[in-house]
Amino acid sequence: MAVQKTTPSKATSVETLKASKALEKSAANLTKLLNSVEKFKDTVTSINEEVDAKQAELQGLNEEYSLKVRNAEVELKLKIRENEEVELKKLLTARNVVTINRDDLLELENKEVTIQAQADASILAIKQQLKDEAKRELDSKIQALTAEHQIANAEVAAKVTTLTDKVSYLEASLVAANKTIDAEREARVNIAQNSSQPTINVGSAK
Repeated sequence: MAVQKTTPSKATSVETLKASKALEKSAANLTKLLNSVEKFKDTVTSINEEVDAKQAELQGLNEEYSLKVRNAEVELKLKIRENEEVELKKLLTARNVVTINRDDLLELENKEVTIQAQADASILAIKQQLKDEAKRELDSKIQALTAEHQIANAEVAAKVTTLTDKVSYLEASLVAANKTIDAEREARVNIAQNSSQPTINVGSAK
């Protein structure tokens, strides 16, 4: 039996062609990306080299500055040794610093201690005065409120007494009215009973 060979269809050929073009485009994009990455690496390398150069320059400046500072310190020490008092006064004047001897310093310190103690005492006195004033004001308010409360209680008690008297009067009036009603009812019942009894007339014989 003969085997029949199958040929790819036209649609399959078109799909294959599209896939090939897509693959070629992806390869081209990948190549561009790789080129961009290489350029970026070169840029980063250039930046790193520039940073290293700047750091080296900065290090050199720092060393130069440190050397100048050390030289200035040495020169200042020499000048101070040559004329210590004059140079010290110039330096303090340049920095707006006033010199003072030990005795004056001790006197100022004692004055500071005295002033501080007086200030502390004044603050304590003011605090105590404020506390006393606040306590007096609070006590006055409490007394006023207590008096108002007592007056209000007295008024309430008087009203309660008045109401109690009224209730007692009304209860007594009600009892009296009930007694009157009962008496009237009993009288009417008696009258009704007497009216319902037959009367016998006894005539005289002729």
